[in-house]
Amino acid sequence: MWRIYLLMCLHLIAPGLASVPPLRPGQWSGPHAGRWCEKGNLVADLGKGVPLSQCQNACVNNKTMHNCNYVCHADQTDNRCMLYSTCSTPTCGSTSGWFTTYQYGRANSTPWDNSCSNPTPPPSPAPPGAMNNVIVSSTITAAHGAKCLDGTPPAFAIRAGVGANASRFILFLEGGGWCFSVAECAGRRQGSLGSSKSYANGGMSADVGGVMSINSTINPDFHTYTMVFVHYCDGTSFSSHRSDPITTSSGDAMWFRGKANLAAVLDELQTNHGLAAATEVILSGGSAGGLAVYYHIDYVADVVRAQSPAARVSGFPDAGYFADLRTASGALAYREMFQSADATCWNTTASGGTNDACFAQNPPGVNGTAWKCLMAEYLTDHIATPLYVMNAAFDVYQVQHILDVGCVPSTCTAAQLSAIEGYRRSYLNSSLQHLIHRAPAVGHGAYIDSCLVHEQNLDYCSGGNAHAYNCAGWLTTQVLGLTPQAAYSAWYFGRSSQNLTVDPTIAVSPHIGANPSCPWTFAR
Repeated sequence: MWRIYLLMCLHLIAPGLASVPPLRPGQWSGPHAGRWCEKGNLVADLGKGVPLSQCQNACVNNKTMHNCNYVCHADQTDNRCMLYSTCSTPTCGSTSGWFTTYQYGRANSTPWDNSCSNPTPPPSPAPPGAMNNVIVSSTITAAHGAKCLDGTPPAFAIRAGVGANASRFILFLEGGGWCFSVAECAGRRQGSLGSSKSYANGGMSADVGGVMSINSTINPDFHTYTMVFVHYCDGTSFSSHRSDPITTSSGDAMWFRGKANLAAVLDELQTNHGLAAATEVILSGGSAGGLAVYYHIDYVADVVRAQSPAARVSGFPDAGYFADLRTASGALAYREMFQSADATCWNTTASGGTNDACFAQNPPGVNGTAWKCLMAEYLTDHIATPLYVMNAAFDVYQVQHILDVGCVPSTCTAAQLSAIEGYRRSYLNSSLQHLIHRAPAVGHGAYIDSCLVHEQNLDYCSGGNAHAYNCAGWLTTQVLGLTPQAAYSAWYFGRSSQNLTVDPTIAVSPHIGANPSCPWTFAR
């Protein structure tokens, strides 16, 4: 069928053009001395001797005519002009599932140079901040029994550090909520939060900002570190483990191997990407990935130091301190959702999927308290590795989903605002005390602002959407004269003896929106 499309494209685009030489599917390409191979769908060869301007005009004109995207090339050694399609329409051929290559920049009588047929293509220059995706090898995946919900192997994206900082790692655990039932997890299984299929090619093309940014203005202290963005595909904050899969209603196998996925990623990084010689490792994460930092920071420290005993390891969870507090109606719904998911799907507590010291003090069982090892505030009592906790006292996710107040503050009634204020008091006076209690002995630090926001140390999830209340404020929010960036760096490098930075506007009444530097404000 594609040959018909190709002929249609030749007649519709450029009647009378030179006939196209045989297409050779499955070849990789790249610039080479004396030849030039190109990957794509060749739709027209304007031949040799075509001026560069005419080649460019053909590309623009035909894009307009057929609503397709074209890539045009002109070989400056013999002015051979080629048009390639990157669209999928009847007039331009399909790019889904097959590619063709055509070698040009050669004399017509020159035979094909097959040396460009099989080797791995030379990498294209990556845009600033880009990271390359890596699928964990089959050997390592099998050794750990690692699987995404759909059975595919775990994956991560990586950007190598520079100079001495190549041995300094920031591992960021991706967030994205959880699935609490078989039906929810079956739906999640179909997308990138339950499968690594979409990571098989390419990488993360954008700089994700914040503490992972390559920009020295945004991230002055860490921009040359080795950055690893661990893709999240288990729906359990990397904590689950079931030996056998659960069968979905459609008959598909669904795996819960979150802890094994993290183990496999660490193994791959140590085996092939320099983590075995790490001098520093920062385990960070946002939202569900932030919770995973509480779950696994001591485990990651043990794994890293098994091969690099002198490595400095610390945690930097952002928006992962989900409090065990009641809803506006008085229910412990958040706790109960985690307990139910653990019993029906995750098997986290029974498999010891979070902090070992927590489980030692909170045994599983019908009347046991192992469920506490799913909650950040209780885990903090047992974590032995230094943490820097970043969280908003008015975390918008918690206000909406744990308090379940039924509004955002700009639309709340006086009674609902009072409930939000009560939540804030409980959060600070109860939950945060677990962190403060351990801070002197372990070296924990914290940045707690009064903003209505969820996640502040990256900007990959905000997308510029001011209604998301998500992933913002890294360089703009101010608490005691410090931005999140400045406060974290001050703690990490020992530039200040003040490790707990708590927003004084929390003491202002009404508290919500009292800090004018917050990303979003509203009439009160």
